[in-house]
Formats: sequence, C-alpha cells, structure tokens
Amino acid sequence: MKRFLDTICAGLLVLAVVLCFALSFGIKHYRQKALTVGRELQQLQDSVAVQNRTAAAELARLTLERNAAQAQLDQLYQQQEETDVLAVQEIARLSNELEQRPVRVRIVASSTTCGPGRGGTTGEQASAADPGAADTAQAYGLLPESNSIRLRAVSAEAETINAAYASCRAALFANNP
Repeated sequence: MKRFLDTICAGLLVLAVVLCFALSFGIKHYRQKALTVGRELQQLQDSVAVQNRTAAAELARLTLERNAAQAQLDQLYQQQEETDVLAVQEIARLSNELEQRPVRVRIVASSTTCGPGRGGTTGEQASAADPGAADTAQAYGLLPESNSIRLRAVSAEAETINAAYASCRAALFANNP
C-alpha cells in the first residue's frame, strides 16, 4: 500500500509540475497578449487624442467663421431694417401729405374721345389718334372725397408693395452675385 501511495504521490507531483509549467506558459502567453493589447490600446488612445485636438482646432476655426458670417448677416439685417423703416416713414409722410391735398383730375368730354357709340351711324368720323390735341374744351375738377380716399389708400398700398419689392430685390442681388 505504501508503494501504491508513493506511486500516487509521485504521479500527483508530476501532475503538479506539469500543471505548474502549463500554468506558467498560460500566464506568460496571456501576459504577452495583455501587453500587446495594452500597447494597441495606448496607440488608439493617442490617435483619439490627436483627432480630438484636430477636431477641437477645426471646430474653433469653423466657429470663428460662423460667428463672423453671422455678425455680417446681423449687420446687413440691421441696415436693411433701417432702410425699410425709412421707406415706411417716407410712404407714411407722402400718404399724409396726399390726405391734405384734394385730388385734381382732368375731365375730358367723352363724345370726342370715344368715337361713335352703339347707336351712332356708320358714316360718323372715327376718333383721332391723339384725342386731347384737338379738344380745347377740357376741364379740371376735384375727385369726389370717397374716390379720393380710395385713391390715396391704393397709392399707399402700391408704394408699400414697391418698397417691399425693392428691399427684397436688393437683398436677393446682394446675396447672389
């Protein structure tokens, strides 16, 4: 039995030595892999740090460009707003000025300018190419108040639309050379 135990003990000792060698080989192998992966990780971290610095510099540059462009747009916007305010004030001034004046119209006799009506004969003379030249009986008068009010309103609307168009047109051509 002692021999059997000695054999088992020797076998266990050999097994323990083999396991120690296998364990040391495994540890060395995994240590080598860990060092390789650690170096690769360090390289990747360095690469990411370089990319972060490059990206931060590019972001700073682009931010400065954007801020400069935004400042220029803000300045153009302010200038356009001032121009538009002046145009609106001028239109309001002219509209107020027109409200104080009566609207004078030229009255032309319709029989000399329109030619023969529906009931006219076929032998009547046709109207002249310049109907006002031969007619010295033209008169001037005041437009009725209701018509004057509407004419002033339409004039103000037309001037406002014209100013808005001129403002937009100038902005469009300024941005598209």
